[in-house]
Amino acid sequence: SEETKRQRRKKKIKKGTNLENIEKDMVDYNQVYSALVSAVHTDNRIREQSTAYLIQVEKQSGFAEVLLKLSNSSDVNDASKGAVIALKNFVNKNWSAANAISDAEKKTLRDNIYESILNSEDTMIRSQLLVVLGAIAKTDFPQGWQELVPKIKNTLGGDNVQQIIRALQAVKELAGLYKRELTGPAKKPLIYLASELYPGILSFHTQVKEVISVEAATIEALICQIYYNTIYLDPCREFLTEEATLQWMIVLKEVLDRPIDQAAYAVPANELEEENFERNIWWVMKKAAARTVFRIFQKYVYPKPSGKDLTNYRDRFITNFAPGFSDSVTTNLFKRNGNFVGKKLSTYLLRYISLSVNKETTQAAVLPHFPKLISDVVLPILYISPEDQRLWSEEPAEYVRRLRNSQDDQNDLKTNAVELIYEICKFRKEVQKGRSKTVVKSKNYEYLAHFVDHLISLLNKYQEDVNGGKNPDVRVKEAILRVLCQLQDLISRVPEVVAKIEPLFETHVFGEFQSTIGFLRARACITYGSLGVMEWKSQEH
Repeated sequence: SEETKRQRRKKKIKKGTNLENIEKDMVDYNQVYSALVSAVHTDNRIREQSTAYLIQVEKQSGFAEVLLKLSNSSDVNDASKGAVIALKNFVNKNWSAANAISDAEKKTLRDNIYESILNSEDTMIRSQLLVVLGAIAKTDFPQGWQELVPKIKNTLGGDNVQQIIRALQAVKELAGLYKRELTGPAKKPLIYLASELYPGILSFHTQVKEVISVEAATIEALICQIYYNTIYLDPCREFLTEEATLQWMIVLKEVLDRPIDQAAYAVPANELEEENFERNIWWVMKKAAARTVFRIFQKYVYPKPSGKDLTNYRDRFITNFAPGFSDSVTTNLFKRNGNFVGKKLSTYLLRYISLSVNKETTQAAVLPHFPKLISDVVLPILYISPEDQRLWSEEPAEYVRRLRNSQDDQNDLKTNAVELIYEICKFRKEVQKGRSKTVVKSKNYEYLAHFVDHLISLLNKYQEDVNGGKNPDVRVKEAILRVLCQLQDLISRVPEVVAKIEPLFETHVFGEFQSTIGFLRARACITYGSLGVMEWKSQEH
């Protein structure tokens, strides 16, 4: 019977919540359940009827409570997944609207949403419940939700690792509410949250920093993500003190340096496997730390901020932490040689170095690593992948389209590898003339000239191998020609470098117009289109 079914579903509601006694006459639990199941039916008519019912019933008292109750079901199905999405949409739409949700129903949701997050075993449902928590907190926290922080603090003080992780996820969600707010009244809830919870959160790093486990990596990642949300746009004075800066920089540095599960370095067999490896929690953890360090540099170091507090924060970072971070960044990048290292992590590491090159105070720490970075990291990143080779053979037009799109993507790994080379080559060494204290920039683009010479030597070695009957890796030549294209505007400024381009074409480019390797033939044409516009001695080309 329907009553028996209702009782069975009621028993599936997780313990730890106070939702078992929802009055049936407020909103019919079973009808909502059936409508949510039918909302994904293959029959359009049935879907439309279910949707119309849900739109109508959301105006009744108790609708949100029923959705939360369904979300808490231990039987994860279409109804529970549909319920949590409907709850998220309902709260986002109505929580701040006048009289849309009764005070009693709001109290029920506030009293139960955090416990629902702690008890949810399904990742998708929990992620949606976290959004609901954030939507409620945006309006009610902290004055109208004074019970929340003590609940979180109690969880963090316990010994249930999974619930500690979920509590940290809740803190991350709360901190994220204020990441784009400017310092002032809008930041006060974040200051309260930090003062109550951050000392305890920092202590978790000390406990797990040498532990090799998925749970330890997850906790470390969440700690970094919480700080990222905290300092993203405009950190309050409380986060800029010398003590606070030292504590968080130590955490970020140690996360970048910490050992990880060696299995995470295994080289994927194909692109699909690589995508799965990218989601490995160890790379998520490292990426969270690298992204935060990059954000600090990007926002508060380059360019120079205004205000005494931010200036002091910047100076402490440059003097005390930037050299150490530079070592950590290059160490992680060098591990790409023969190993898998997450693409997203590598992207933030490359972007950090690109910014470091622009600042004299931070350049010295990465300058000695440039030759090895170029040969062992940057050029291999630019190698055309097996998937790209397949795409070129089967759908060359799609390959070209993707190539052009990736060049506009700031988060594309290859784009950032090229950007790093560009930043290195455009640097002009500062020199002091005579006894004057005036410092002027040299106009010889010293690094550009050396780098182009290095590329030419690599091309010569490639041609020697071809002439000697060897089979050199054609990806190396394609990557070198790609780099030369990206440096076109810099090369055109230096006559002595331009003079080297014409013989380079005669020896290494023109011959590839007849290459049987499609992507190399295409790259030769692109290179000619980019560099062939320069003024050459011979006009026969």
